[in-house]
Amino acid sequence: MRACKAALRCQARLEGLRQVWAKEGRAAFRARIGINTGDVLVGNIGSDERMNYTVMGDPVNVASRLEMQCKRAGLEIIIGQRTRELAGADASRGRSTNLR
Repeated sequence: MRACKAALRCQARLEGLRQVWAKEGRAAFRARIGINTGDVLVGNIGSDERMNYTVMGDPVNVASRLEMQCKRAGLEIIIGQRTRELAGADASRGRSTNLR
């Protein structure tokens, strides 16, 4: 639920910034968010010579694919089924929020 609320706050803040940028004659910036839930590996991965902080696992790949679906569907946020199940009734209330 926290991830869903954070995504909604991000999109609301970005909408406010778009309005400011439009007044300044700057280009609009849009962001798409895919949220998925599952077990992942996160942390510093690599060797002594090259280290990278990253996240790996199937749930990460699904979140990436969900984000790509946002583009196809013309949406800003899409959540996976497991995320929806865990968010419970609160997620249904978020439906009335303008996500397009």
